[in-house]
Amino acid sequence: MARFLRGNREQMGRFRIDQRVLVGVQAGTVKDIRPDDETKVRLIVRYDGGTTGDPFTTHVRAEVKAAV
Repeated sequence: MARFLRGNREQMGRFRIDQRVLVGVQAGTVKDIRPDDETKVRLIVRYDGGTTGDPFTTHVRAEVKAAV
């Protein structure tokens, strides 16, 4: 339990479950947020193509919705 409490709260707070994100050129949806160590956080992302990845939050950005 202590490992989860030590994770970087700023990085963990930038994303939420079911948020649309971009990892490089791949779009996907955040399925989980996990501390990797005391300072790094990984997201579990289900990409639109059906695969799953676990990038660090520093490699992920929120998908921007186009104005209609």
